[in-house]
Amino acid sequence: MKKWKKILMAIVTILYIFPFISMIKPHESKMIGNQINAWLIQNNINNFTVETIIEIYLIICVVFLIIMLFTIIFWPSAKNNVVLTNQKSGKLALDNRGISSFINQRFKDENLENINIKIKNQVHSIKIKVSAESKYQQDKVQKIIRLQDQINKDLNELLKNTDINKINTNIVINRPKNSKNIRVL
Repeated sequence: MKKWKKILMAIVTILYIFPFISMIKPHESKMIGNQINAWLIQNNINNFTVETIIEIYLIICVVFLIIMLFTIIFWPSAKNNVVLTNQKSGKLALDNRGISSFINQRFKDENLENINIKIKNQVHSIKIKVSAESKYQQDKVQKIIRLQDQINKDLNELLKNTDINKINTNIVINRPKNSKNIRVL
């Protein structure tokens, strides 16, 4: 799970724990509320009371819930396959693994090794990220451009009668290793 998702989940958890604690322990919650009121009066903050703080807190929680609801509703969903034909007799679909093996075969024909293919298939677009290693450094840029054009052309021809409008292909050959991903056990 990505770090920003963990942070977001921690914030949501903390936001929604406080009302449950006040329901479980009402006596202690009243004592804490009285102490906060006394502190506010002591520091000459007469505009705020515990009730206004709770109202603001609840408004923030409701707004946050509405934002999360819209995010869940309108977030583009990922698909595992592309429907090629849909008829009464059945449906013919091309799985992401099929697309991956199709691309993998193209790269093996070009003498590339350690091919890593990531496919993000959404309703009307496909994003393909390919990383590979080449034994030879010459013609690397021309090879990337030619392979990218060839894969886009072949996939457009293969998926021409589907809902897919956009195919993005990103090819990287001989990318230097990222030191962040190295783990020592």
